[in-house]
Order: sequence, then C-alpha cells, then structure tokens
Amino acid sequence: MQGFKGTLQTDGYSGYHCVVEQEGVTAAGCWAHARRKFFEVWTLANKKEGASSKALDAIGKLYEIEDWMKEEKFEAKQIKEKRQEKSKPILEAFHAWLIELQPKVPPKSPLATAITYTLNQWQPLLQYDVSLLITMLQNLKSAPLLLAEKIGFVWETQGSRSWCCFIFSYCQLPNLLTPFIARIIDPLPY
Repeated sequence: MQGFKGTLQTDGYSGYHCVVEQEGVTAAGCWAHARRKFFEVWTLANKKEGASSKALDAIGKLYEIEDWMKEEKFEAKQIKEKRQEKSKPILEAFHAWLIELQPKVPPKSPLATAITYTLNQWQPLLQYDVSLLITMLQNLKSAPLLLAEKIGFVWETQGSRSWCCFIFSYCQLPNLLTPFIARIIDPLPY
C-alpha cells in the first residue's frame, strides 16, 4: 500500500495504523463497528434501558438521517448541509456524553470497552460527516453492494483504480460482485 494517498475506511484494527499514519492518508472509521460494541453490552444487559441503549439510540439517529437523505436522493451539497445541520449536534452531544460517562464506568467492563473504542476512533468516525466519499459503514460482509456503489463514485473522484482492485481481491468478496467487477476493471498487466 506504499504510495497510496486518500481516505482509508477501516475498523479500529491496529494493523491499519501503519497505513493511516502515512502522509496523505486520512483514516475513516466505521459506525457499524462502534455500534456493535454497544449492542453487545445491551445484549449482555438483557436489553434493558441504560447507557448502552442510549448509545444505540444516538447512533440510530445518525443512521436515520443518512437513510432519509438517501431516500430523498439529496445532492452532494444538500447532504453536506444536512449532515452539518442534523448530524453534527447529535455527534457533539454523543461525544460529550461519552467523555462524561467514561470515568464513571468500571474500566474493564464491556461498556468501558465500547466507550473507549468509540472515543479512540472518534476522529476517524467523524470523517463521514466531513467527506462525501465516506459512508457511515465499512462493514464489507453486510454491505458489499454499498461498497461497490461507493467505489464506483470514488473511482472517478480519486483515481483509485488499482487500490479498488486490491481491496476487492484482498477481501475476497462474494461471487455476487464478479460481474460488476468485470465490467469496471480493465485487466491488469501481470
């Protein structure tokens, strides 16, 4: 991945640090991974009201805004404006609440793990709010078609043809995407 420039959307796996710390590379996080940590806590708590359900509600509101904009087929400028108008206040309140809650939670608890993960990933998680090339999700297994749709857009915007080829081959996406890939990728020289 030497020479790659642009935004790399990942989960919080530390193995990506060597890439995202390179000059010209911006880290973008995945809200599905942050949400999953709180969902696990909520499940352990027998789905009771509490901190994990409050976190899930906040993240759910962000998803609802994204879904609404997609349904309304907003233009890029409108998406950026609506994210600033509607998502940013939720993000700011959620962040402040996590910082306030963190010292009150037992440090080795599952809730502390969820909070720490989210706070450690905060800047990458915010990238979807500032970049139209990033979605809230990086979750390849649950959203391969979303990824393909997104790469189709990023393709022309960032000139990332070889990077996209690497991603598809490395992740071994299901055969579902093979016809799509065949139509958009010129054969690469060996």
